[in-house]
Amino acid sequence: MRFCPPVVRYSDWRNNYMNSNLNKNKNTSRNQSTSEHPLSETQFNTNPLVSVVIPTFNRAHLVVDTLASILRQNYRPLEVILVDDGSTDDSLTVVRRWNESAKSDTMIQCHVLEQANRGAAAARNLGMGHATGKYIHFLDSDDVLGDFFYATLVQAMEARSDCSFAWGEWIVAEDAREAAANLPRPTCARSTARRALPPNNAWCGIYRSQSLPSTLAWDESLPNHNDWNFTTRFLLSRPSELLCVPEPLMVYRTHVGSERLARIQTVPSLRAAIESADRCAAMLDRRHPWYNELKIRISSEFITLFFAVLEGNHQTLKWRTACKVIRHFTVHQSAFLNGIALALLGLLPVAGSTLGKRGLHFIRRHIG
Repeated sequence: MRFCPPVVRYSDWRNNYMNSNLNKNKNTSRNQSTSEHPLSETQFNTNPLVSVVIPTFNRAHLVVDTLASILRQNYRPLEVILVDDGSTDDSLTVVRRWNESAKSDTMIQCHVLEQANRGAAAARNLGMGHATGKYIHFLDSDDVLGDFFYATLVQAMEARSDCSFAWGEWIVAEDAREAAANLPRPTCARSTARRALPPNNAWCGIYRSQSLPSTLAWDESLPNHNDWNFTTRFLLSRPSELLCVPEPLMVYRTHVGSERLARIQTVPSLRAAIESADRCAAMLDRRHPWYNELKIRISSEFITLFFAVLEGNHQTLKWRTACKVIRHFTVHQSAFLNGIALALLGLLPVAGSTLGKRGLHFIRRHIG
């Protein structure tokens, strides 16, 4: 559970957005000829290369949808770097089979890398070291892209040479394949892209490779909260222009993965995340152009971690995390988040009791 702006669930989006825009979008559906899109097939030979880094671990049943969405992209050339993190299921077999089938597309380069099970961060670092594209995308092996994900974001970045990172919106769904198939064709990114501070995740957009500091790597000590750590340190490096394309371009798949939950609930994983957030807070300079925004980002991370600590009733971390929430409290944050922080601090003395559990359940049910 992360305290952030509410996500857009597919069912809500379909009812409130898709139906209301049916007439407007029926002439711009995904079934139209790709030559009508601003980045068309005739331009493939002059397009910049996009590297796609995909770590996978025991996702044989899900990664097929992710890889299929790459083949459907209205963009070439692509460099797909698949890193198997010591899977014990058929993930590696599935990936290799896809690699063979993708060879028929001469505009897609594919590399399959293997490593012992060291976590997603290590897999992304390995993939990043092999990436040669002008742009790089860190894609999770269970998410699904809309057909114009790369075409739209590259278009936005090529129009502004100082852009370091561009991202689009996303919707949340269990059936990611169906949701992605119903995403409308995006409008021209040159006209819709706007400056904004990116969200906590890295998978929603593409980075200009040259804008990534040579010292920036994924923190392999973190079993979870990797995206928050990577994107926050990227912002702390003071990158140039950041652009948002305010249209849904991909689908974040919701599911319960056994390979995730055990690591997220443990004291070592939470302690590592707290120490990681501490290091980021120590790097923040008052002269940073996004000082207040990053203060909010750090404060909300500690609130998220505090909730996890209380929900797990981790005695050794409760008071330590409470002190972090208090220390990084900021009036620039929304009244909503500050209210959550105060509610959690109020539950601290009764954490683990029936009353405390009810309070946390109420917060999760109405906000999570």
